[in-house]
Amino acid sequence: MKKRYSVSRRKKLNKVIIYSLLVLLCFFSFFPILWVLVSTLKMPSEIYTMPPTWIPSKFTLQHYVRVIMNSDMRRAFLNSVIISSISTLIAVFFGILSAYAFSRFRFRMKSPLYYFILMTRMLPGAILIIPLYILFARLKLLNTFAGVIIVYSAIALPLGVWLFRGFLQQYLLK
Repeated sequence: MKKRYSVSRRKKLNKVIIYSLLVLLCFFSFFPILWVLVSTLKMPSEIYTMPPTWIPSKFTLQHYVRVIMNSDMRRAFLNSVIISSISTLIAVFFGILSAYAFSRFRFRMKSPLYYFILMTRMLPGAILIIPLYILFARLKLLNTFAGVIIVYSAIALPLGVWLFRGFLQQYLLK
């Protein structure tokens, strides 16, 4: 009975040590993010003081007001929302259609084509920069919403096909 108690106690101690180390690791991982957030609430003169102050003496939101009101941040944010929303919708739509075809129908070269689509996801993005630039320059799509949407949709599509195919095979098309 005593040996069982010591094993249980040792397991609890091991868990406490592991969770303590994980909490410490999380603190060190999130500390830079926390420091930046706290620094955004400080007065400009207080940001550069030595030794640094951990808690601002006077909280301010002037940095946020300056970025939102006196810059092109609102337009950039709107552009990001438009591009990401349209790209996501296109990738989801064509991903579902492709995944349904791959999971439901039999056709020649089905498996090699599916693996080719997955392999395109594994290509480093740097390989595609020059060919995409040349292609988009010829199509007059440089610096346009359409060009960015096409690229983002094409990058997201293989992942969508893979995820939706797995979902369809497991839950819907048994």
